[in-house]
Amino acid sequence: LVDGEKRFHSEGCGMVFNDSFVHSAANEGGETRILFALLYANPQLSEIERKAMVEVSSRLPDGAIAYTK
Repeated sequence: LVDGEKRFHSEGCGMVFNDSFVHSAANEGGETRILFALLYANPQLSEIERKAMVEVSSRLPDGAIAYTK
């Protein structure tokens, strides 16, 4: 569910969405699902906001998030 719209994954296909919208995901199948997430900072963020993202992500457990400039 992304911003109130239900979306479905199709085997062999990728899915891209803007996760700044309220969203949820569930694996209702019997197979293992692997998630590959890429995080991009909004290019309109100010320098202070970018520094805050780095600070917050540095406090998360190892492997929880990766952020690069």
